[in-house]
Amino acid sequence: MSALVSMLTAQGAEDAGTSAASDAGGEDGQAAAGATDQPSTQGGGAASDGPADPGECSPRDLDVTMAAVPANGGPMTFDLTLHNGADVACLIDAGDTSLELTVHSGEDRVWSSADCVAEPTERELLLDAGDSAETTVRWDGSRSADGCPAGQGAAQPGSYRVSATLDGASLPAAATVFTLE
Repeated sequence: MSALVSMLTAQGAEDAGTSAASDAGGEDGQAAAGATDQPSTQGGGAASDGPADPGECSPRDLDVTMAAVPANGGPMTFDLTLHNGADVACLIDAGDTSLELTVHSGEDRVWSSADCVAEPTERELLLDAGDSAETTVRWDGSRSADGCPAGQGAAQPGSYRVSATLDGASLPAAATVFTLE
């Protein structure tokens, strides 16, 4: 049935095109110069079949905010809001393969969300222009190091700074300071 509807719709479009050409042209049904109802393909390009696929979000187009919230059953939860400030939609991977949080105390690197990932995950998000998405990263208060060696101990009470990177690019607006008690 849908094939019949498609065929009839296509036939109707052809008839409408012939009628429009006949109206725009002369007695012989030829379209007047420049009058057409077909998509333009000037410059050798093909007519567009729809919107272009969105590209990756550029860190410079992202407005990222982060709040450090004491977590139930653990020291800290980091709530991030990712806002697309660009004029076009874009894709962002908010999973632990691309988004990394790092906690420091002074110059001491205490923890990174990329250190002890059991199974790296992607979390592809499509952000329309002006849209936002939220993601949460939990930290249990343990120290960590690259390669996830055992015996790193726990972070001590005090002031800490957490920063974020996306695919290695710094997101400075996302940095925040918090206190462990």
